[in-house]
Amino acid sequence: MYKYLLSIFASFWFVFSFAQNDNVRGFVVDKQTNEYLTGASVTLQSPNGDVLSSRAVGLNGAFSFSAPTTGSYVLVFDFMGYQQLRVPYVDKGEDQTYALQPNFNTLSAVEVQAHYKGTDQEARNMEKLSPNVINVISAKQIELSPDITVANVVQRVSGLSIERNANGDPQYAVVRGMNKRYNNTLVNGIKIPSPDNDNRFVPLDIFPAVFLEKLTVSKSLSADMEADAIGGTIDMIMKSVPQNRRLLEADFQLGGNTMSNDGKFITYDRSEVYKRSPAEYFGTDYYAVPGDFSPKMFTPINKQVLPDILASASYGTRLLNNKFGVLVGGSFQNSYRPNQSYFYDPRPNVAASNALNMQQLIERRTSTQQQRMAFHAKLDYNFSPKHTVSVYGGQYLLNEFRVREQYRRDIFSSNDNYPVFPTTRITNSYQTISIADLQGKHQLSNLLLLDWHLVYSTAKNELPDDGVFMRSARWSNAQNGYFDEQPYFQDSPNTRTWERNRDEDISAFVNATYKPNFIEALDQIKIGGMYRSKFRDNFYNYYRYDAIATLTGVRGEDWQNFGDLPWKSFTNGFGDGNRSSLVYDANEAVAAGYINSNWNFGLLALQVGLRAEHTVQGYEINANAAEANATDLSKEQRYINFFPSASAKYALATDNWLKATYYKAISRPGFFEIVPTRRAAGGGDSFYAEEGNPNLQPTIAHNFELRYELFPSALDQILVEICCIC
Repeated sequence: MYKYLLSIFASFWFVFSFAQNDNVRGFVVDKQTNEYLTGASVTLQSPNGDVLSSRAVGLNGAFSFSAPTTGSYVLVFDFMGYQQLRVPYVDKGEDQTYALQPNFNTLSAVEVQAHYKGTDQEARNMEKLSPNVINVISAKQIELSPDITVANVVQRVSGLSIERNANGDPQYAVVRGMNKRYNNTLVNGIKIPSPDNDNRFVPLDIFPAVFLEKLTVSKSLSADMEADAIGGTIDMIMKSVPQNRRLLEADFQLGGNTMSNDGKFITYDRSEVYKRSPAEYFGTDYYAVPGDFSPKMFTPINKQVLPDILASASYGTRLLNNKFGVLVGGSFQNSYRPNQSYFYDPRPNVAASNALNMQQLIERRTSTQQQRMAFHAKLDYNFSPKHTVSVYGGQYLLNEFRVREQYRRDIFSSNDNYPVFPTTRITNSYQTISIADLQGKHQLSNLLLLDWHLVYSTAKNELPDDGVFMRSARWSNAQNGYFDEQPYFQDSPNTRTWERNRDEDISAFVNATYKPNFIEALDQIKIGGMYRSKFRDNFYNYYRYDAIATLTGVRGEDWQNFGDLPWKSFTNGFGDGNRSSLVYDANEAVAAGYINSNWNFGLLALQVGLRAEHTVQGYEINANAAEANATDLSKEQRYINFFPSASAKYALATDNWLKATYYKAISRPGFFEIVPTRRAAGGGDSFYAEEGNPNLQPTIAHNFELRYELFPSALDQILVEICCIC
């Protein structure tokens, strides 16, 4: 089937190369910035005003159509926010460039200019012109909203919902009800790695909303987009260098939370949180003792928190006669996020007469301090109006320091003397995403546009010295919420854990957009390729307290804090113990090529394309990390997939569209899912033991969507969507 499709594309290309008949061609640009005005309307009229033909300007600013070879004609150019341009058409034997002047209105001595870029008007126009099903949130809407992170912004997109973190804050996007693992996250059109310790999905709350120029959500794919997005693609377009003006923006906000000031916000001394485990400091042959660990983390500090702080600043300008542009920005957010929740352990109570009864009720109060820091910069240099090279660099950091007080109550007892397990968990989390993107755009001819990217990106996640301190008590001993707590050692739940992972991506992209001038219905053909090499390094180590010298005493009488207890030894002084270490290296390489075409048949616009992706995915572990039934300490999978896509857009009336799309997509397994190591139940927030499967295959899906679009005005929209994924 795919060979048949490829032969059709090859035949089309052969015909296009020799069937030239368009004789009215040119480019449409902004008179001030020389940027292409994609979507502008070009009409060919006779001298008496009769419309002979009409076209919309393509992505590369070009237009073309056929006209009679004799007679005089008038070209009429229209674009919202620009003055209409009417010029006699004269065939000079080469393509002409037509520049439109932005609209200006003069009131007394004050000049008011309507800026089209970054407005809701531009966002609605992008949605109308796109052959795919997309939604766009403009910079203006983001500026007017109270959103502080990209995760907050996503809530405003039609058809999207949000998965929240333990603090109740938005964190992951859910597109069309699909799990977050089926979404693809991009920055400036480039896929980025994830700092998540298990999966590929990217936490959107790490990105500040203030840096966004616009947010685009594609609910259907075309062949020039990466195929690992069954649910959809979220593209964060960051602010770019301003054109013909200087940019200076600054913002400072203070805020608060009533729960933070009730005297129950708990923090701890972070001065002795060790970034590395004893085995890393002293060697794998070193047997750790309790004195190697600081007890200060488990000494609670009730804090009267400061107000939340949100600050950001950006500066941009152009130099060297507007050839060189620079934009720099920084953002800092410090907030305190208290949270209180109740839920049941989902594991059934098999000891009870009715196994459907839940065994434990879990009550949590969490105090979290969040610090977000972001820095980004973009430099560009215009060698000429047709050749531009730029570089984007961004680093996004999210630090969380969390104290979680938890009561786990067994509820199967018929009296009130059932066990209660007060537990304190201290978590230090450091997440970082870094991006460096060198790119270029080159108008090689009036009909051929070439763009390319060389990208290096990393994502890091560190969880150093994650500590758990569990006690035991009886509900009948509770006095006004205070229990007679005693140290608890069944299954030795008191632990100190170190975990970190690092994903490194090296990517290269090249795309060529060709506007044939020999078939009237063909708007453009786009071909390109991509190669990405991904590497993950994962580390895990933990220590379990064994016992104390005297296992007696009540908190508040015989001891008060963790450091007051006479800890004796560790069950696993070398680290790791009975759990798998989750130490592994994993790699993935994806090579892709595609061809995509856009067609225009009056009221009907078509897009047809085919993409091929070849994947190599593998891992390496040591014998200590492998499960007992694991036979392969290293393994590699190779597979190739073809992804056809098609879309049709029909104009029912002015600003009234009907879109139908189809695409095939893939979801590759996460690295943790294919590595044959185990994370035991109770590790992190998991209630169940998890083990990787090295034979796990990717998920393939076919996606169909039908959407009705109505744009009553330049700013309003009415959307009705029906989709099917199988």
